[in-house]
Amino acid sequence: MFDLDTAIGKWRRQLGGSADVLDELEGHLRDDIDQQVKSGSNLEEVFQIAVQRFGSATCVQEEFKKNTRMNPPKDKVTRIVGALGFGSFAVLSTVALFSNVISATTNERLLGLGAIATSGFLLFVGQHIWRIMPAIADKKTRYSVAIACAAFYALITASLFHYVLPRLDFDGAQIVVATLWFLQPLLVGAALFGGLIEAADRRAASAA
Repeated sequence: MFDLDTAIGKWRRQLGGSADVLDELEGHLRDDIDQQVKSGSNLEEVFQIAVQRFGSATCVQEEFKKNTRMNPPKDKVTRIVGALGFGSFAVLSTVALFSNVISATTNERLLGLGAIATSGFLLFVGQHIWRIMPAIADKKTRYSVAIACAAFYALITASLFHYVLPRLDFDGAQIVVATLWFLQPLLVGAALFGGLIEAADRRAASAA
């Protein structure tokens, strides 16, 4: 009996190369297979056709080597920039929490560090969430979702700063901690929207 995962594993071993490249190729291959299977085609035949579309292992390897030389991977640059940005944010936030200027208590420092750790986790998840996001081909729909999320977040932010915060007697440490935690919904929204775009881009590239 034909097993798709076993067949794809064998195909990956024939190709060789880095795990990131193989993961991307496998994603395109599975997308192609899913589209064909939905039309009622036999799974084994669909796999063979999809592999033939990619070409031989040697051709695929050479094409990816050429593309890598001509176009350095954007994902790697994005990850480096993101890591540097988050590192700077984490260092500055930690320094602020432990500075004598705001005189944070132990509980406030722990809450602040928890918010920083959560931010790092959400940024990591944002790099991979596209794998479980629906591929919405229509740009207007994607941007409508983004605008709706942004409008909701803006409304909540405006309400918080206009109605809630002025009624509370926050000191400097509490403001810093509250701000760090208030960033989390923004990061969740950015991860979801980025995942929608990435899923759609990868599906389009697979169909091309």
